Amino acid sequence: SFASRFRDEGVITADQHARILQNIEKLKLAIESSEKTKNWVKRAKIGTSKPWYREVEDLSL
Repeated sequence: SFASRFRDEGVITADQHARILQNIEKLKLAIESSEKTKNWVKRAKIGTSKPWYREVEDLSL
C-alpha cells in the first residue's frame, strides 16, 4: 500500500502508519455499515459487466 511504501521510505513514522491503517479500517467499517440506496443495491447486483459511465470522446486539437 502507499502507506507502507511511505513508511519504508521514511516519509512517515511507524506511528503515523498505524494511525493511517486504523483510520482506513474505521472508514471501511462506516461505509459497510451505512444504509445503501436502491440504486447502490441495483448497481451491486449488476456488477462491473455493464459500464456505469459514458465514454468521453477524444478531443483532438
